[in-house]
Amino acid sequence: MGSHNISELMQELVTFAQDKNPIWPFASMIVNAQGKVLIKATDCAHISPLFHSESLAIHMLITKLKLQNLNDLTLISTCEPDPLSQSSLYWANITKEIRVQSIYFGVTLD
Repeated sequence: MGSHNISELMQELVTFAQDKNPIWPFASMIVNAQGKVLIKATDCAHISPLFHSESLAIHMLITKLKLQNLNDLTLISTCEPDPLSQSSLYWANITKEIRVQSIYFGVTLD
């Protein structure tokens, strides 16, 4: 995936976040090696403190789409993944063999 594609996907993600959750406009998407968006998720911490957008994207990938054993995925997020989200990515790799090889984010946590 070229940087031009990342920029376009990030803009799409920002628009998605603002539309779906204007109060907390954080969102993430998971893209496969061919550049196909597999899932998009917005922050839903108001429903559960575990549903940061990155964690929810992993959850939806596994439960809604029933996808496992995926390699060479890219996570794009409007914000740098926090420790909860980083842990979700780590455990998805171990338990479901979901391998996020690249992470791009819009703003840092600090």
